[in-house]
Amino acid sequence: MSRIKKTGEETIVEYTTCSNDKDVEIHAFPIHDANGAVTMIVEYIEDVTEKKQIQKTLIENEIKYRKLFESTHEAVMILDNSGFIDCNDATLRMFGCPSRDEFCKLHPSDISPAVQPDGQNSKTLSNQQISIAISERHNHFEWVHKRMDGEEFRATVSLSVMDYNGKRVVQALVRDITDRHNAEIEINHRLNIESALARVAQKLALSSDKNLDKVMKILGEAMEVNRAYIFKLNRDGKTISNTSEWCSPGVSAQKSDIQNMNIDDCPLWTTFIRARENIVITDVKALPPEAKSVKEMLQAQGVRALLVVPFFSLSGHPSGFMGFDDTEGPRNWSDHDVEVLKVAARLVSFEWERGEADRILSRTISQYTAMINTVPAKMYLKDINYKYVFVNDAFCTATGKDRNQVVGKTDYDIYPSDTANLHHESDKTVMDDDQGIISREEHIVDADGNNKWVSTTKIPIHDKKGSVTGIVGLVQDITEQYQSRERLAQSDKLAAIGTLAAGVAHEINNPIGFISSNLNTMKKYVDKISSFIATIENENASDRKKIDFILEDFTDAIEESIEGTTRVRNIVADLKSFSRVDKAEKGQANLNEGIESTLNIVWNELKYKCKVEKKLGDIPDLYCIPNQLNQVFLNILVNAGHAIEHNEGLIKIESKATDKDIIISFTDNGKGIPKANIKKLFEPFFTTKEVGKGTGLGLSLAYDIVKKHGGHIDVKSEVGEGTEFTISLPLEGISDD
Repeated sequence: MSRIKKTGEETIVEYTTCSNDKDVEIHAFPIHDANGAVTMIVEYIEDVTEKKQIQKTLIENEIKYRKLFESTHEAVMILDNSGFIDCNDATLRMFGCPSRDEFCKLHPSDISPAVQPDGQNSKTLSNQQISIAISERHNHFEWVHKRMDGEEFRATVSLSVMDYNGKRVVQALVRDITDRHNAEIEINHRLNIESALARVAQKLALSSDKNLDKVMKILGEAMEVNRAYIFKLNRDGKTISNTSEWCSPGVSAQKSDIQNMNIDDCPLWTTFIRARENIVITDVKALPPEAKSVKEMLQAQGVRALLVVPFFSLSGHPSGFMGFDDTEGPRNWSDHDVEVLKVAARLVSFEWERGEADRILSRTISQYTAMINTVPAKMYLKDINYKYVFVNDAFCTATGKDRNQVVGKTDYDIYPSDTANLHHESDKTVMDDDQGIISREEHIVDADGNNKWVSTTKIPIHDKKGSVTGIVGLVQDITEQYQSRERLAQSDKLAAIGTLAAGVAHEINNPIGFISSNLNTMKKYVDKISSFIATIENENASDRKKIDFILEDFTDAIEESIEGTTRVRNIVADLKSFSRVDKAEKGQANLNEGIESTLNIVWNELKYKCKVEKKLGDIPDLYCIPNQLNQVFLNILVNAGHAIEHNEGLIKIESKATDKDIIISFTDNGKGIPKANIKKLFEPFFTTKEVGKGTGLGLSLAYDIVKKHGGHIDVKSEVGEGTEFTISLPLEGISDD
């Protein structure tokens, strides 16, 4: 009380009651009079137990907070509008600041680079982040900070609003995430590289575009290098060339300058590759003095770091190398980088080997295909489902279809159903019985409607287990051989006919000889008898007339008989000449005489239905096989006779010579030939005659004979008007070859 009276000020006294451990405060304040003297003291007692407990708790919490504040590994700092007002020791260690006082002089922008990775101004952006925290009482974000030595690092920042010493402040919790960020970068880097490897593997395995420059671009971008390349050992084994390369923008390409380089000029590469080792250079500048030449070469190319792995062939021999260059600075190549490049090298090496094998296979297939396509016979492969797998050019020509119209199709897609049925049954028999068909002869009609004879061979194909998987077929056109056989048979028939004709001629000649001789003798006798009778003077007149008639008629009969025997002799002579048609004696001959001789032979075929008009010109003798040309004339004349179906037929025969040829034409007024058949006239076995009247070989044989003599036959015909055959034979005659 005395203190109150002396000071005149309010006094507060604290004490704890003994009865119930309550904390109380006694407040005493004076009452002054007008002169300022204390006239009265007023007191009141306040229970401050709860207040004291709250203060105690606050002090304890502050101690705990301070301990936490100082013990945490994350940087914790307190800032208000003016800047930092407090920080923990972790903050000083993280930012490299010597003391709290020094740190508290800084602004948040002072511990950040001028701009953030997204290009925004750090000071402006930091103020924005603090404003967000004040507004929303919390803000979490990533930030790039800067230490006192200038080193930048990534961090996460958590801002929260709190009361600090009675002030509203912002607490910042900063966590250094450099290791996490680097790990994320490494993981993403690895994922990018592994994705790139998958793309490379897919490109090399599935894509038709095997451009390795594009492969190196994929790998180079994924590895985040500036140059990626491939060097391949040349076939001579002594030189090496840069075969593929990718460069990032602004980096000079080296590919065109490094071709056919002697391997002795790059001993480092050669040594490592032969030792099956990788080349790993983290810093070109740090290479030792003994690598001076390599260092100079790499520095000339702007290389700061380098990674190279060798290629090996399937046989284990070095075949080249793949490399990555970093031109921006040193680089610590990870084990993962090395493994990635080794995998990529194996992929490319395998592609080289496969590409080489494909080229060899392709070349072999091309050679075999070219060889098969030169075979004039039809060749094909069919699978177990009777579908064509391969056909050669001859097959396409014969069927009149492109290869893509045949491959993958069956016979039912190509041939008429009856033909397809025959092929299918034949194929089925071969595959079911596992037994081939060898050289079976068949008659077919080709795509142009031509009659052909073919020899078919079908052999079953087996897999490694011996199961039938298809057939290979060979269909050879044997029309010419078949024709030759038929012609030989025809020739044999003609030879037999000739032999028979010669025998008949011989047998006829003998009686004709003595008949002719006797008739001549009888004529002489008649002449003598006539002379003797004329000498008889007293002959009866009527008897004389009878005798004269008999003698005259007898003479006429003898003369007609002599004329008949002469004609028979001439026919026999022509028949004997024609009987030698199979003999190929060459010699000079007059074709007009051959025409006359042939007419004598066929006259009996012609005389009842037509007349023959001849206009045989003055032609020189021709060096030829006369009897074969007589056969030509015979076949044409016989056909002309068959073409005339009335009794007013006319056959005109004309011969003439030009400067180069002898021209012989045969014109008839028969029924004519349809245009569709004219081009088939000279095909073997083609005939429009009824069965038994023609074999279809006559004109084919005539065509071959004329062609053999270096000539040709032309045909003109109009249905209902007639036909003209014109034979042209060169004056120089048949060759002696």
